[in-house]
Amino acid sequence: MIKKNKAFTKFNFTETRLNRIRALNTKLKLEETRVRAFADELIKTLTTFKDNKTIEDFNFERCLSVFTSNMACNKRHGFKEDGDPIYEEPYFSLFGDNKDDTFYNDNWNELPPEHPLGNEYFCYSMHCILFHAHELSWQDVLAIDSVWIDLKVDYQFFIDL
Repeated sequence: MIKKNKAFTKFNFTETRLNRIRALNTKLKLEETRVRAFADELIKTLTTFKDNKTIEDFNFERCLSVFTSNMACNKRHGFKEDGDPIYEEPYFSLFGDNKDDTFYNDNWNELPPEHPLGNEYFCYSMHCILFHAHELSWQDVLAIDSVWIDLKVDYQFFIDL
C-alpha cells in the first residue's frame, strides 16, 4: 500500500534526489546479496548444531534499522540526538526461512507507473523503507546515512528434570 503521508506524495523529485534514492536502492540490493550468503551459511551451521544435538534449537532474528545524522530529520522523529534509528523493521523477513531466488529478484516497487520512481526496480529492503515505514517522508529517505541489517541468534539448551 502506498503511503498517504502528504510529505510522501507531494515532493519535488529533482534528478539529484532521484539519483540519491536510486543509489540507496543499489547499495541495499548489494548488501542483501552479501548478507544472504552469510545468513544461508549461518543457518546451515545452526541446523548442523541442532542435528548433532550440540544445541536443542535456535531462533534466528532479523532486523532492518535506518539511521540519519540529519538533525532536522531526527527532530521530526522526536530524537534529541542522532544514533537512534528513524525506522526499524523488527520482523525483517528477508533472510532465512528457505527464501527462494524469486524473493530476492522480484521488483518490490508499489508506486504507480506515473510516479517519477514508478518504473524503478526496488529490492525488498528498499520496499520496507518506502512502504512499511509510514512515518518516513521522501525528505527523510533522502536523509538516510546508514542502514543496518542485524542477524541475531538465540541458542537454546533444554534440561529435562
